[in-house]
Amino acid sequence: MDRLGAWTALHDPATAAADLAAIAAQYPEFASAVEVHPNAYPELVGWARHTVAALAAGGARTTPAAPLLEVGETERSAGDDVPSVRPAASEVLAPDPALFAPSFQAVTPDASAGEAMSVAGEPVAEPGAGITPARKWRLSDRRVLWTVGGVLAVLVLIGGGAAIWNAALVPQREKDAAVAAFHDDAAQLDTAAFTLASSAKNAHDLLAAIGDDSVADPSARASLQKLVDEAAKVDVTKPGIAGDTAAIKGQTADLQKRVETIQKLSSGLDDGVSAVKASAQALVDRKIAPSSTYTIEATDGNGNKERITIKIGSWVKGSDAATLDKAWNLVGGKDKMPLSVGSDGFTPADGAFVFGTVQIENLTTAFPAANFSGGSAWVYLTPLIKFDGMFTNWHDPSFEGMGATMQARQYSSGSASDAVGGAHPLIKADMSKGNTWGPVPFVIGLDTVFTPNNPNGNPKLDDIQFSLGSTIVAKVTGDTTFRIGKSW
Repeated sequence: MDRLGAWTALHDPATAAADLAAIAAQYPEFASAVEVHPNAYPELVGWARHTVAALAAGGARTTPAAPLLEVGETERSAGDDVPSVRPAASEVLAPDPALFAPSFQAVTPDASAGEAMSVAGEPVAEPGAGITPARKWRLSDRRVLWTVGGVLAVLVLIGGGAAIWNAALVPQREKDAAVAAFHDDAAQLDTAAFTLASSAKNAHDLLAAIGDDSVADPSARASLQKLVDEAAKVDVTKPGIAGDTAAIKGQTADLQKRVETIQKLSSGLDDGVSAVKASAQALVDRKIAPSSTYTIEATDGNGNKERITIKIGSWVKGSDAATLDKAWNLVGGKDKMPLSVGSDGFTPADGAFVFGTVQIENLTTAFPAANFSGGSAWVYLTPLIKFDGMFTNWHDPSFEGMGATMQARQYSSGSASDAVGGAHPLIKADMSKGNTWGPVPFVIGLDTVFTPNNPNGNPKLDDIQFSLGSTIVAKVTGDTTFRIGKSW
């Protein structure tokens, strides 16, 4: 019987006396447990006491064979007195010396050891001699001791077994957790890769549509191009999962770093797209704002002199309603651009519009401005088109020479001049209230600029010149003609 089986049997009240004797012979170090077992007979109890004392003394000692139960003897019931006389020696089965543990070798006593050994003052009989206990033990007492010891032993065994089991499961649990973390981060890599592809495509399409000459700051476009190139080199493939826990953890850490890098790159692409769009809009705003200034001075035959100042922007697509309204607001207009609703065959959506302000000043302040044409100053802002090699005015109400019939409309929010226009767009200013009129916002529109034949605008739009003039039939100096650019 192995040691664990022997120890378990010693704490089982059903273990027979003969088995107790065999265990005692094989494992003398279990003598203390043998002593308190409820089925231990008196001679076995005495041997156990002797053995415990001898082992505790630590000196030279003999380890007698444990006496066995008499052949045919029946086990005692609980509560029986322990008999004080063992069976006859001739009827006792002697134990096999080979059953003893190696650490408990039999030692032959010297000649003086023929007498009974005394341990702690108590004589101990040789094997085969009867031993009378100091007091009688009842089986019920031993069973109580066994019960307590057995419960403690079972608890120790169960607790130790659970600890061993849990310790055995720790590596597998750690690996399972590592595998789960790997798959979570691999899924995040898929999501990050999809987002990166979408962001990179948006950036690529924007760069294809907007060139360096379409942005206020070309460096914004260059930075976005660099990010697009970087995104094309990113490795978004997932690795196969490793076999051991440490390698899986290493893969998971690498996945996390890659996900963070990809997410950062996607965010940079989105920010770059916003920066390029903002730069393109800044250039448009710069173009549509009234950033160009033209001035003329006119003097009539009596010496009355006026100054006309025009500030004007660039052509804006009629299809870009948001930019039209913004351009109108930039020159001081209120609400929506007034020519956004077509009338009289005028179609704003395929046209082009330019916005600006006009101001008229009386330079001969000692004389009332009412001297100008009955109190009003008429300002011509006439588009000219190069036709047959010469610049000519457009004619009522068509603008010839553009390859298509065009119409013009003009609107000014001046208090005395609203919605005037026609063959020769002009502004009529009421000068009766002071020496200065304006600045007042205005807009001039041309339709049929964008057609199937000219989706990017009629190229002859670049040839249009504006002629700035006054109704004063006299000398005119200054910027009498000018061109304007396009915002697209």
